[in-house]
Amino acid sequence: MTVIHDHGIHKMAIKYCRCRQGDNPVLPEPLQLIRFGLFPGSWDCPETAYAINTLRDYHLLSMQLPITAMDYVAYLRRTTDSVQPDDAKDRYRELNTAMREFTFLRATRRAGQDPLKELPLGSLAVACPACPQPNVNMAADWATRSEKDMYLDMLFYSVDGNFHHSQKMKPMDPADFPLTQGAAYFVDEKDFADYQARVKPPKKEESSCNKFAALGNGRYSGRVSGMVGMTCSRHMFVIANSLVDLLRGEGFAWGDFSQLSGLQPWLHVLKLLCRGYDVNCQYDKKLGHRLAEFRKNFSHLKSIKTTTFPPTRSLIPKFHAPAHILICSIYRSYNYTPGVGMTDGEAAERIWSAFNALAIRTKEMSAGHRHDVINDFHGDMNVRRVHAMPQFLASKHKNATKQLAAATIHLAALESNIGDASVLAQWRQAEAVWERDVVDSTKHKALQNPYVLNQAKGLTEKQLVDMMNIMRAARNGQSTGPMSIVHRGTLLERKREQLLDELEDDGSFDDIQSALRLRCEEFVADIAAWNLLRDAYIGPLVAVDTVDTASAHSSGTSCGTYPADFPLRDTSEDFGSLENGLPPARNPAGRSDLWQEVFATPIVLPSSYDRAILHEHCMQELVNAELEVRRAQARDALDDVRTSIIGREAYKIKKTHASSKQYTTRATQHIRNMEGDVREAANRYRRVRLALLALGMDPMDPEFRPLRKGDTVKYTLDAQNRTLGESSESKPWIWEKFDLSDTHGPGLYRDFYDEARRVHWFRSSATQRRWKEEVCLLQEEMRRSVRFFTYHRQRWTAIAAERDRTSNAGAAAYARKQAQRYSRLLDRCEKEYAGRIDIVSPRRMSWSCHLVIYAQDITLCEVD
Repeated sequence: MTVIHDHGIHKMAIKYCRCRQGDNPVLPEPLQLIRFGLFPGSWDCPETAYAINTLRDYHLLSMQLPITAMDYVAYLRRTTDSVQPDDAKDRYRELNTAMREFTFLRATRRAGQDPLKELPLGSLAVACPACPQPNVNMAADWATRSEKDMYLDMLFYSVDGNFHHSQKMKPMDPADFPLTQGAAYFVDEKDFADYQARVKPPKKEESSCNKFAALGNGRYSGRVSGMVGMTCSRHMFVIANSLVDLLRGEGFAWGDFSQLSGLQPWLHVLKLLCRGYDVNCQYDKKLGHRLAEFRKNFSHLKSIKTTTFPPTRSLIPKFHAPAHILICSIYRSYNYTPGVGMTDGEAAERIWSAFNALAIRTKEMSAGHRHDVINDFHGDMNVRRVHAMPQFLASKHKNATKQLAAATIHLAALESNIGDASVLAQWRQAEAVWERDVVDSTKHKALQNPYVLNQAKGLTEKQLVDMMNIMRAARNGQSTGPMSIVHRGTLLERKREQLLDELEDDGSFDDIQSALRLRCEEFVADIAAWNLLRDAYIGPLVAVDTVDTASAHSSGTSCGTYPADFPLRDTSEDFGSLENGLPPARNPAGRSDLWQEVFATPIVLPSSYDRAILHEHCMQELVNAELEVRRAQARDALDDVRTSIIGREAYKIKKTHASSKQYTTRATQHIRNMEGDVREAANRYRRVRLALLALGMDPMDPEFRPLRKGDTVKYTLDAQNRTLGESSESKPWIWEKFDLSDTHGPGLYRDFYDEARRVHWFRSSATQRRWKEEVCLLQEEMRRSVRFFTYHRQRWTAIAAERDRTSNAGAAAYARKQAQRYSRLLDRCEKEYAGRIDIVSPRRMSWSCHLVIYAQDITLCEVD
């Protein structure tokens, strides 16, 4: 007999036992091999046997890497003989057969099922512990929850097609069938074959939105072109009995069968569903008609008994939403639909990314083998997620709690800045109407959308340019201070930065260079005149303070050493990374002489001096004067940042809806200009903040916080173009103070800013509400996972007791091992969920316990 072991492929002599055990017949040879730790290559007259540990190792490697059977056999042959590996027997085909049988037997044992040809539907599939599982993990009072809390028991699922998992058009064994037929993740193959033969072939779907591959707008080949299936949207579990093989496109008839089959445990129980599908806007149109046809023609199918859907929130996954037209991407958005938390609907795409590597193997397989391998892969993936569930939920809850706090603070600051209670009340009422009606797709056309700019208040390109010019002019004349010398110095400081920016971007045209040189000469002359005033008014005060400070130092009343530039302060840490809120340092290398001259021109203000000088009494008036001026400048700079960002986003909207290349080119240039304005205003604010810190401002001042790069980058004015993950990002603090409507300019511009602020409030409020729902959903999911683990621990304990009664010691030991597995998961729940939900310690529970479930907590009570 050929024996395959971790050490290689070997020829061994095997002698079977022919002894009888009492009246029992001789144990069959394959069973003798199994008892000896070898798995037979066939069941009639085995000539090959595999060490069971070897099959386990290959199974784990194929799930984790994945490694093909051909590669594993090549590895074993080289292990046997690294010089002439071809001399070792090739057992590739035998390994494929043995692995199908071996993985099937392991799956049935893990599910507590006998390995029969006809197994209960979905009995080998691994269910999600955190999703609602009727009669397993749902709260005792779930059916009586108030309407506003019904979302806590909603099933979130996603539907999606995968065209990587095709099957080649080549000769196949027509008698081949899956061992896992109807018992795992594929729909019942016999029922689907009947449905496929009798249903009208799906036609290419006409779209009122955009064209998608799911509507047949793709190219397909092979005996099977792909598959469509369902996944748990929040925890990435493949749902039992939901995978369907596709012949061509993703026709809605196949999606119907996938859902009707996969949702059987929930359709007659739950009150709410939430479906994520990238073509939901088209899928829903004739769903009622297709279901009526299904009831009429296929009521005889044994795997589908219920065909009525409860109320279903039909949404577009976040990553796919920008590809849809406005009414789809907003009215079917996870961001703006109540009760969905921070679900994004893209779970299927994440699963496909890990699953697609398997397609290299499965597209070559026969139909039955292909289904068995895919079922095995999804079973392994689901098991790993079961084991990681306590850590996963605790981590998500920790992040959600943090995000909720940040979103609540941001919304409160924004509302405090708005101040007008009547306006806020009006907005809240509009939000309530939206959340009431958006869940009903028949009301979408009449429902006013508060999350996009009102087109009537939008600006033309000319108006946008005029608005930006008015804003810049207004900012230039707003900063004033009690002492003109300090104010003039700060204006000269800003002028120097502007000149340096222009000199760095200087072109090669002579007229531009001449104009810049003239302005630089004027600047140097202005500095010389200002220095005369500074020396007359500030110089004497600094000279006296320097002497007094030096005297205090020499007499011992002061300690430490002064910087080399004393009385000026050390500025070596005034520049650095934008991520730390510091302006970038200018590099003099390679710059023109004119640039060097402007850069070297000093502007010495009170904030330029060492802290020891500024603490002197006679400097306080100047320090307070500059503090007042700098605070006004910081506010102006932040307003300029916000103004430029909104202008940039407004141009992006204009560019998106532009109809000519000439206009898009012009809009692109305006966007680049706005980006430059954002950078200039942000760096100006950073320099002003450094001066404020030098003057003694508290680094934790809530009004003037560090302005990091991320605070100026992400602000989507058009809700239709929000990106995946944007709702999980903290809102930049600069948007807490949103008072741009108070600026100068015609009423048209103030209306535009008011509209931008209104949209910002609605989006901020929606984000805060979704995070609040997410926290509540996660808490309920943690409770459900505890109930799920407890249920299955008790189930396996009961199985162990039953097998003890039938003297099946091996099966009883395995059942106790499974019960211990769930005990370990409960212990992990106790550790991870501490402080998040109330849970009695699993260690204090006896094996004979029952679960008493309340709406808000979990109590495990011992039975007398």
